[in-house]
Amino acid sequence: MKTPQEIIEICTSHYNYWKKKAIDESDPVERKKAIERAFFWLETQTSFLILWAIENSKIEDETVKKRVMKARANLSKKLIEYAENVLKDLE
Repeated sequence: MKTPQEIIEICTSHYNYWKKKAIDESDPVERKKAIERAFFWLETQTSFLILWAIENSKIEDETVKKRVMKARANLSKKLIEYAENVLKDLE
């Protein structure tokens, strides 16, 4: 997993891109899409940082480890869905 600094840099750059696009957009539908994508990156950053903190707390509880793995899988799924939606919009 990436370091917290790398997570913040990646997510912040995407957030700032979509925030600027939302501010500059005049079409309400496109503005809404840009706002949703900006918030997606804020949520993603928070999720990655929480998972990083849990993983680095050296918890030995197997239940917690399984929950963390499930959360990582769900986060990966959300990133894939996000990428699919962006690609669909580019078509």
